[in-house]
Amino acid sequence: MTPELLARSGIALAVLAGLGRVLLACLPPGALGAHSPREIVRTWAASHVLGLVALAASAGLAELFGVSRSLLVLVAPWIVLGALRWLTLPGAFVPGPEPAHERPSTLAFMAGAALAVVAVLPMADVATSAADAARSLVGELGSESAARSPLLSAAVISLMEGVAGAPDPRLARMLTAASFGALCVLLIYAWERARRAPFGRRLFGLLFALTPAVFARASTGGTDLVLALLFAAGCTALVSWSRHADRRAAAFAALAFASCAVSGSVGLAVAGSLVLLGSTHANALRFVGSWCASAWLLLALPGVLSERSHAELDASGPDRLSFATNFNPGLLPEIVSFRRWGLLWLAALAAMVHFVSRRSSEGTSPESSGRIDEPRREVRVLTALLAIGLGARSLWVLLGDWVGEVPAHEAWTSALLPLAAPAALLVGLVFVRAERVPQEA
Repeated sequence: MTPELLARSGIALAVLAGLGRVLLACLPPGALGAHSPREIVRTWAASHVLGLVALAASAGLAELFGVSRSLLVLVAPWIVLGALRWLTLPGAFVPGPEPAHERPSTLAFMAGAALAVVAVLPMADVATSAADAARSLVGELGSESAARSPLLSAAVISLMEGVAGAPDPRLARMLTAASFGALCVLLIYAWERARRAPFGRRLFGLLFALTPAVFARASTGGTDLVLALLFAAGCTALVSWSRHADRRAAAFAALAFASCAVSGSVGLAVAGSLVLLGSTHANALRFVGSWCASAWLLLALPGVLSERSHAELDASGPDRLSFATNFNPGLLPEIVSFRRWGLLWLAALAAMVHFVSRRSSEGTSPESSGRIDEPRREVRVLTALLAIGLGARSLWVLLGDWVGEVPAHEAWTSALLPLAAPAALLVGLVFVRAERVPQEA
């Protein structure tokens, strides 16, 4: 990648994070969004996710009103909103004092350093590789992935055209590689909010990042990785909301889940929103319900309507989303391929043995129990969400018209990739011990 393209990649990522930071500032007060050296990476990861949400919202509204998706149309509303927020901001939110955390060991520092290297490897690979449109967002325009998610793909393409002058496959791959890094950061943050031990959470994050199917998608790009980031971001925020009643996390989860509808999966969007509402206490149901309704009105409904208009205008193309009478039993054996989905089956095992493992561990670790609650509620919520999501994605493959177009293993890979990070999150919550809080003098 030439220095010019590298600079354009940085500009595109900065624009995306800037849009997301504006949206993050408009959410209710919460822990996420600080700018201290320790928190700045997490703030960038959340801003990257919300930047995709902002692009999807702008693109959906532009489609409904018949306006072209130029860079100015996509960015201008958020510039105005950011200016208004800055002018009316009464003061920065200052969170209360954090409870004492376990100090990371040398092994934890080593695991964290290894995870950081793996997280940036896809971006380094893109920067040093030749142009390759095989699996990038640019290369997927007109293919099955673009047909599944024309809105978010078109929004990202418009961003690249505005920054680089023309779509470039390497620039698109850089954006998806950055999404992989943001996904790793949010996973670690969720485990930290659940008070899991430093070494355990970083080790499980490293294992997730090295999962072959996940790392391959991060290196080659693709819209399914963007969907995986959005759904996983909602799951990580759901952990923070369930454990700490963080209102910003609840709003973040509502936006992330709803945006899945414009990134290729209405089923995951519905599942995430329903589980978010179902896991909320009655006293906060009105607050969460208003955010879920607003997110669907802003994101999902315009996106679904625009996708329907795309399908009606492009009647000559193959219908890859015909869910009527296309049951394909021949695709069933591919779902049990452990070679591709090791961590997913570890998550299923964790869900099955959850109660047994909890009973056997009670009272055996006085250092980590007694002062920190085990994440039983979060495990139940994630287990329910994974079960519903697995059903939705399985139906998406089994009832989709894939015969003769996409190999069975590719169909299942694209379908199950969004569940990989939530599955790893569940495994970490179940098997990583709680932090050992330093004893006060």
